[in-house]
Amino acid sequence: MTCRDAEEIVRKILGGTMECVRTKHFWEEALEEGFTAQDLDPILRTHEMRGTPEWKPLNSAFRVRLVGKCREGRATLLVIDLRADGPCAYVTIMVDNASPTKRRTR
Repeated sequence: MTCRDAEEIVRKILGGTMECVRTKHFWEEALEEGFTAQDLDPILRTHEMRGTPEWKPLNSAFRVRLVGKCREGRATLLVIDLRADGPCAYVTIMVDNASPTKRRTR
């Protein structure tokens, strides 16, 4: 799967034409980090892909890491397992500490 293929699947998820399930682990991480289901669409709309899709044979899916802004404007890392045929799965969501933040100057 290429980055272009992955972006097309993400557009389908955002448009509602492709199913993307939310795993138990995903909800645990979301609650721990203070995210809700309403944060997913803004992240999908504003994301940049970090790296290239990585094949995960155990899940029979390509794992992608998307960095975008959640509803509150926080830089957020969203990990999704993508499949060209069949449902995709949200894996985890967390604050992206690798993104540069604005520092307060005096």
